[in-house]
Amino acid sequence: MASIVQAFRPVEILVNNAGITRDCALHKITLEQRRSVIDVDLGGCFNTCRAVIESMRERRCGRIVNISLVNGLSGQFGQTNYAAAKVPTMGLTKAAVLEGASRGITVNAIAPGYTDTGMMRAAPPPVLQGIITGVPVGRLATLEEIARTARSQVRPAQAMLPIARRNRASATAKKIAPIAASASNCGHTTSNPAPR
Repeated sequence: MASIVQAFRPVEILVNNAGITRDCALHKITLEQRRSVIDVDLGGCFNTCRAVIESMRERRCGRIVNISLVNGLSGQFGQTNYAAAKVPTMGLTKAAVLEGASRGITVNAIAPGYTDTGMMRAAPPPVLQGIITGVPVGRLATLEEIARTARSQVRPAQAMLPIARRNRASATAKKIAPIAASASNCGHTTSNPAPR
């Protein structure tokens, strides 16, 4: 983590999007299935926030967007470990808001509904069709829609940048990767190896 932060220093925008599933009913879940999901989904979010928050505080500017998931709030059969990992990202976000606001740091969470990702496409067709039927708009969200939402949460960062850096940020803002971005230096991103 330290090498990533050094390579992209200063990290001004962080979008946490790590997510894996190891679906299994609670009474059958193994310790490894529980640990792996919590370590990636919650631990990754916590660790990346921790890695960048100090320099954001020093510069009195930063944007953090944590991607949660509506299933974490509503529950889904076979996803107790996933819910146990995603719901705390909301609490982490709320606490980080209180800690960062006086230092010009915004922290937001996005809890998208079902989104067209590799994880969703791995669902058996009858299960996927049942999910889509339950979505009010009758389709899965797209990655572009989620990315657009994340981008809307980080745009105000430009107003807080010094003038010389603001010009560079404006020129590179379109390069902010879709929701797979894990760290950014005014739009120069590093991709999350496991996008959802």
